[in-house]
Amino acid sequence: MDKYVEEKLDAFFSKYPIGSFAKGELILRADQPVTKIYYLKEGFVRQYLITPNGEEITLTVFKPVSYFPIMLVLNNKRNKYYFEAIEKITVRACPPNDILAFLKKNPDVLFDLTCRFADGLNGMLLKIENMVFESAYAKVASLLLYLANRFGEKQDTAIVINLPLTHHDIGSWVGLQRETVSRQIESLIKKGVLTNKNHTLVVENLEKLKEEVNLFHPD
Repeated sequence: MDKYVEEKLDAFFSKYPIGSFAKGELILRADQPVTKIYYLKEGFVRQYLITPNGEEITLTVFKPVSYFPIMLVLNNKRNKYYFEAIEKITVRACPPNDILAFLKKNPDVLFDLTCRFADGLNGMLLKIENMVFESAYAKVASLLLYLANRFGEKQDTAIVINLPLTHHDIGSWVGLQRETVSRQIESLIKKGVLTNKNHTLVVENLEKLKEEVNLFHPD
């Protein structure tokens, strides 16, 4: 995000009260009306839905300086999703009409939001692509590559995925059981592609991870 856009968002949302949610706490439930837009200052928020058979499907994860669920407001759609704090989060919240008026007056911020939507669409396309992979290994490797690109922080030659996701969380993203995800993670660790340091996934060799993904889904 452009630093100037971030400063404008900070200045706009600073007028509204600050609050927090505990790890695992729901910020918004399915079918609840959207009465606030939340600006994420610290932590991560997971958006997911629950299928008729009770399965959780992760759709996206919001990181700091995101504001949600703006897409539902822009499209005037009924909320059918759950928004959950992955860890303790800090937010500011404003009425939907206030942020809409702000976006109309600030085309640079609106353009930035459009770019965010494009990034989110890429994540959804990844999910669709993963559905056609027969291999659980390919599904997990492909998701880890996406997470490294979106949430990764370069440290020396490695990429630290700064997102507190469990194997269950990864499974809900790609439609696999936790035990299956654990086996694929272990395979990547044995190949020297990945390590797990203090419950944080670290991509030790990004090029090798790309190669593993391309074995099943060449460019």
